[in-house]
Amino acid sequence: MPKPKHLLNLFIKKELKWRIQDKIGFNITNKLDCKKLSELIRDENLPVISESTLYRIFLVDNHKSTPYLHTLNILAQFIKYSDWESLSKIFNDRAYFQMKYGQFANEDKFTKSLITCCIESNDLTPFIDFCEHLPANLSNEETHLIGEEIYCALLNTPNPDQNIDFFRSTSHLPIIRKAFFEFMADPGFKIPHYRFGLECYINNIKDQYNIQDFIFAKSLLLLDYIYKNDSENALIIAEELYDKKTYSEEELNSIHIYPCIRFLSYRIFHIELQGEPTTNHLDYLFKYIQSRYEAWDHLEKRIVFHTLCETFFLCQTNTESQEKKLKELFKDLYLYYPDYFNEATLQELLVYFNTNSAATYL
Repeated sequence: MPKPKHLLNLFIKKELKWRIQDKIGFNITNKLDCKKLSELIRDENLPVISESTLYRIFLVDNHKSTPYLHTLNILAQFIKYSDWESLSKIFNDRAYFQMKYGQFANEDKFTKSLITCCIESNDLTPFIDFCEHLPANLSNEETHLIGEEIYCALLNTPNPDQNIDFFRSTSHLPIIRKAFFEFMADPGFKIPHYRFGLECYINNIKDQYNIQDFIFAKSLLLLDYIYKNDSENALIIAEELYDKKTYSEEELNSIHIYPCIRFLSYRIFHIELQGEPTTNHLDYLFKYIQSRYEAWDHLEKRIVFHTLCETFFLCQTNTESQEKKLKELFKDLYLYYPDYFNEATLQELLVYFNTNSAATYL
């Protein structure tokens, strides 16, 4: 009796590939990547899938990809689903939820959603009404989908100045704060008037003790000014982060790893802007990583590594010894990636280790 096969359309292939890449932390672009993925699947004590099979599924541009169900079950289990049927249900649920806000998929293309139409036309009243009637128990998956839709609409709007109205009118809404500002943070500031949006986000922090939201937004503003070599405004933001408020290590460890490690790393910028040596803080930073390293999962290690890579790339006192120390601390992380990663510089690794959701659209 022949083994059952499944026809994968381009939409399903794209979804499957995205989820696997999200887990492994690198894009599947060539045979070496497929070879490494095959090894990672084997290392989790799952049946072997050959690199040639993975290459046919993910890299051959063919509308008639028909892998065996057994292979699809293994891929589903690799990303922590029980089997292909349960993962397929997630894909179907995702498509159904997208239909609720007016987006329809047709093979590899999407129609323009009602959310996008509202943003592009600057007719925000129905959009705000929609947001206010969303259930409070939306899953992270559903919340992320809404964030993606808003991000793309604001990024590609034909009238960029209308983004100001959007931020002014919606930054107080919990779903916008979580789905767009937090899940789809834009540290590259690609979205027109994103800085204004972050200021609106900060102005709508209701709890004065909510250090996570404050650190998250101010850190992004500081990073943008550092990228733009705007020392004057960078110093203003740095003083708000490090001089006007103080946080204990316990408080910082209680918030999400992204704002926490950004706060600790970007202190280097503040020290440099004051014209002082960074040696003591670098020593503290490396000791902090060593003390927390075993508690972090793979994703958290990627977040910390990327944040530090970016910081060292931008800071004035960057040295080869710092880069060497960083690679030594995260040596087990390198084992998870194709061999060519070992020869890459920190600057080259930025794109690979970037875990920001918005990195997909940069």
